Amino acid sequence: MVDEDMDEEEFNQKYLEEKYFDWLEIYENPEPSMFLKDGIQEIMLDDMVNDFLAEASKMTIGKYRTSNLYIAPNIPKKKLNNGLSNDRFGVKGLLKEDNVLMMVDERTALFSPKLGLMITNIGIFWNSIENGKGGLPWRINNSRVTSFMMNPEALFLGEIALEIDDELTIPIGTVGQTNDEMATFGGLLSSLIDIANEQHSRI
Repeated sequence: MVDEDMDEEEFNQKYLEEKYFDWLEIYENPEPSMFLKDGIQEIMLDDMVNDFLAEASKMTIGKYRTSNLYIAPNIPKKKLNNGLSNDRFGVKGLLKEDNVLMMVDERTALFSPKLGLMITNIGIFWNSIENGKGGLPWRINNSRVTSFMMNPEALFLGEIALEIDDELTIPIGTVGQTNDEMATFGGLLSSLIDIANEQHSRI
């Protein structure tokens, strides 16, 4: 319930918290079981997705790279297993190999990458510097991810966020990519957002 004595900023914040309670609940408590709740829509692995993956595999990323982008079915087995474990994104038991569409690894010279993104038909999962492990589905009932955002003022690493219904911005944080890479990856993710919406429109 919104308090009439709140100032405009507090009012707007309270409004968003109440309207997007289901999204924020998953954001704050990204347990695998949260992605099995009623109302959560997955991307169906149909011809649209297969065509997308075929085209995506032909794309190139800018030359200044700090990360590796892998696209199914060409994701190395070891990286898939690492991504599906609880250590990397906290999704153990939720996903199978066929669910994973793309992975982005932070590039590191000395250690196995910990930060990164895993894009699946179930949702978008991340492990970032600022926010640790997290994830969000593509759609909850009539509310959906509408865009992928990047901070244009970030000088080196890509600071990224997801927008829900063009209204609520949910930060993911910094996961190792450069802005150069984000231009490519953002386009791919936007295509998947469109696919999820198109599939829902046919239900």
